[in-house]
Amino acid sequence: MVTKAPLQFGVELAKKGQDLVLHYEVRNKDSRDAYLLNRLYRPGPDWLMSPDLIYIRVESEKRRLHLYKRIDDMPENRNVVCPVAPFLTPVRAGASYDEEVHMATPVEESREYSPLRAAAKPRPFLCQDVVFTLGYYWSCDGLIEEIVDIEGTPACIIKAPSHAMLEYGELNSDVVVMEVPALVRHSPETGANAARGGNLSVK
Repeated sequence: MVTKAPLQFGVELAKKGQDLVLHYEVRNKDSRDAYLLNRLYRPGPDWLMSPDLIYIRVESEKRRLHLYKRIDDMPENRNVVCPVAPFLTPVRAGASYDEEVHMATPVEESREYSPLRAAAKPRPFLCQDVVFTLGYYWSCDGLIEEIVDIEGTPACIIKAPSHAMLEYGELNSDVVVMEVPALVRHSPETGANAARGGNLSVK
């Protein structure tokens, strides 16, 4: 259990059959509610919101698989007017939350913003370790929490009062040594850090 007072963060990774399985738990020891940015979604005609949706980045220099649920990094050399943000999961003061994420292997890089240049055919890459990052907000005085209906799925959104700015943080797991086969689509010219893969990962 990784402690980032006053949040405790536990992460387990395992291989089950052809799947990579991530299980994480957040324990809120604070007097405030926390809001996890973990409810990623896939828009379009095949709308989907699932625990198995997750961003995936291969950091080839470190041979590392970086899994994360938060607002994705903004792409370079592109103007994003309205960043895509996941919906939220409230973790009340004194409460806990856990979730299990299944990813079929070989895992494929998945980012919110498509690459400017991407290889047409993915190439195999063997990652040597894995990390997981989870973004969150703290509640504040005057915050408004609302449950909205998105394509028949209830989803949580929050609005901060005009005089306040939401406090944002990230929980990072320890590095887990584990070989995981991956597929990368970015071309060698763009480099691993420029990869902005296509659709979100979902089994």
